[in-house]
Amino acid sequence: MELTEQFYYLLPRTKLILSETTTFAQKKRALNQCCMTNTDCANGNCHILLKTCQTPSCTDGNKNQDELAIDCGGATCLTACSKLQ
Repeated sequence: MELTEQFYYLLPRTKLILSETTTFAQKKRALNQCCMTNTDCANGNCHILLKTCQTPSCTDGNKNQDELAIDCGGATCLTACSKLQ
């Protein structure tokens, strides 16, 4: 008996029912869950290094809050922006 046949016979017989579909947009991740991009997170903030959904901050690697550039400027982040930003 081949391995594929053994595997087939060992599987329990189940019925697959596909009734509802979920779009990617509905699967937004909560705080501290893994992410790859900002669009993965419900709050739109995926930490650039930690790759987890985080509360926006002045060290998250994203331009958010009232920042003038990434993690600098504005009333929230007191770090001055460099000329390269």
